[in-house]
Amino acid sequence: MIWLLPVSITLSALMSLYLASLKGEQRVAHIWLAASFALLALMHALTGLAASGHPAQLHLVRPALAAAFPVLIFLHARALTRPPGMPRRRDLSHLTGPAVLLALPWLDGLHTLPTGWLVDVALFAITVGYAVVTLGLARRMTPPPQARWGVMLASWLAATAVGDAIIVFELARPVPLSGSVGLVISLAGLIGFFVYFLYCSLHQSGPIAWIRARARTPERGFPERLEAHMVTREPWRDAELTVARLARQIGCPQRQISETINARWNMSVSRWLATYRVAEARRLMLETPKRPLVELMLDCGFQTRSNFNRAFKDITGQSPSVWRRAHEKGHP
Repeated sequence: MIWLLPVSITLSALMSLYLASLKGEQRVAHIWLAASFALLALMHALTGLAASGHPAQLHLVRPALAAAFPVLIFLHARALTRPPGMPRRRDLSHLTGPAVLLALPWLDGLHTLPTGWLVDVALFAITVGYAVVTLGLARRMTPPPQARWGVMLASWLAATAVGDAIIVFELARPVPLSGSVGLVISLAGLIGFFVYFLYCSLHQSGPIAWIRARARTPERGFPERLEAHMVTREPWRDAELTVARLARQIGCPQRQISETINARWNMSVSRWLATYRVAEARRLMLETPKRPLVELMLDCGFQTRSNFNRAFKDITGQSPSVWRRAHEKGHP
């Protein structure tokens, strides 16, 4: 299963480049996460070299890099809760763990201290500690998608710690790294995360969509583009139209649609859709005054007569039948 390494390296590098290119109010948070994925790509590359039998001296930095990964994930989560999330001077304390793990193999090389087991224990403790702290940040995150993302990050760190522990126990026996079950579990989990990311990106939903929405700067002319789509494509005729489906049609996050409607038209999405449907119903009643209301309402995107009557009266102040009689030609 060592073939998973090139896949994870490539995906991690691409993810890092994508996150680094994002703009918006959470740019610093995206930079921290981009650095995390770049670090993952580097660590997996070193793991591949180790599995292929390269000199051990090349991999003395691997424990320090592994200790830096949970630090970057924590800084990313903290930047989400405290935008813009710029680093502070006291954040240098987070370099303590990686610095210690960088020094321990050097001490072992001088034969002054047997440090192999210390490196493993320290790395496990650092990863679990940052997982707990990140989970604490997630509990303080207000928007539900952001909170779920924080929980995902904490779970990722916890799974990383478990995977590292499995690898340590395997290496205590004569098991080659290329046959490590822990390595396969870790890589499969990372690839699973990428699959989840792709799924949420395509469906414009979940915590990934929240991140993408935060990454975008407000689009000029979006209300006009949204209104033009409603007029030309008439998606409101679909009785099962949802915000998610409308977002896929336009190519934007669901959050952007709902926030635009609330800010521009000062109404909910459901009422906003009803205005288009009721306007079409009024037009059809004037053009075809003898047409049954049931047929008419279906053409306008209403599923039931009760919903049609409720929405029509809420917008016009009259029921459909009363409004039609009041606007019949020749009505006194």
